[in-house]
Amino acid sequence: MSLFPQLLGEAFARLDAPLRLVHRGSGADLHGIATVERGTGWLAQLACRVARLPRSVRNGPLRFELVVDAEGEQWTRYFAGSGPMRSRLRLDGATLVERLGPAVARFELTERDGALLWQAVGLRVLGIPVPGWAFDFQARVRGRGPWYRFEIDAHLALIGRLIRYQGELHVTG
Repeated sequence: MSLFPQLLGEAFARLDAPLRLVHRGSGADLHGIATVERGTGWLAQLACRVARLPRSVRNGPLRFELVVDAEGEQWTRYFAGSGPMRSRLRLDGATLVERLGPAVARFELTERDGALLWQAVGLRVLGIPVPGWAFDFQARVRGRGPWYRFEIDAHLALIGRLIRYQGELHVTG
């Protein structure tokens, strides 16, 4: 069984149709558009560079590739003007663990009115735990018609906004 049905249980069936199609466990290769806003401070810019996060862009093309294997999922996002942003996802108990560059984040996922809400509940950078008060990573994913719509916002204490990106991917079933 795929990561998301395992983690969400019966709530998976209540997700909007595009979310169920993308996260059912068979992989995906989707195209759409995204707007990316990096934090403006020098620390935010440095952290984005080290983590290989995408550059700021407005309504640029986006390709999203999801590959499922025995260990979990690999997500690769190709934002306009940036190199690939790769992350690895796996389950650990009731949390979804995402490794992105030098960072490993733990998320609790919740279904609400068909949308999927992600809330970071743990973060390690270079293996060092980051206190809960020092980060706030959230995501909201929703389906509308054939579109998978996403909003991701990441803040760090002392840095402020690290990155925010939003957009939509076209899903065919």
